[in-house]
Amino acid sequence: MSIKDFDSFESVQLASELETHDLLECRRISALLFRKNKRYQKSIDISKKDCLYKDAMETVAESKDPALAEDLMRFIMEMDDKELFASMLYTCYELIQPDVALEVAWRSDLIEFVMPYFIQFVKDLSSKIETVQRSTDDIKKKEEKNEQERLD
Repeated sequence: MSIKDFDSFESVQLASELETHDLLECRRISALLFRKNKRYQKSIDISKKDCLYKDAMETVAESKDPALAEDLMRFIMEMDDKELFASMLYTCYELIQPDVALEVAWRSDLIEFVMPYFIQFVKDLSSKIETVQRSTDDIKKKEEKNEQERLD
């Protein structure tokens, strides 16, 4: 798609003009142009209005904004679409806080759909703790070695 590769045109103006176009693909291009110009909320709003939730999730992931992720997750929760909720947790994994994911899942009776997220979260957390523990152990060993050398 040439709009992804080239930017020697007034992309925000084109996005605004295409936003209310009759054709779905034109509105999708509008959302893509807004995303490209880092107007993530506008892009997400267009995608949500057209039920293009995958596009909305990809925009949230690109934005790296936890507030946008939480907002979209709560919107999806209200739709009561369990598979879409699980997809959101997967697509925006790094942006979603575990307490928020658990709260949303609990309120909507989606606990079984949040479990893969939590399994991955616990694994990542365990790995980080092991890394910190190894670093701490290495620092202690170096300090003990330096202390021993100083005493000798």
